[in-house]
Amino acid sequence: AFAAGFLAGLLRAETPARALRLGHLTAVSALKVTGDHGPLPEPADIARLLELTDRDWQRYDGGSVDGPAAAPERRRREGSEAVRS
Repeated sequence: AFAAGFLAGLLRAETPARALRLGHLTAVSALKVTGDHGPLPEPADIARLLELTDRDWQRYDGGSVDGPAAAPERRRREGSEAVRS
């Protein structure tokens, strides 16, 4: 999945860094399912993720596409839900 995303990025004339990111996004979608590939984020979300700064990309956890700031909030919500169950 990573190679497919990376090669797709190169074929779209993306920079190597953006092609790598596209490869990672494709791989994350595949790792979330038991099959060969999972659903990709919406095109607008992919575009937004490809535009992240290097620092924000490093903080992105492959979950929410609402940006890096959403990840800590989501973890807090998930933690409080685990306490309730």
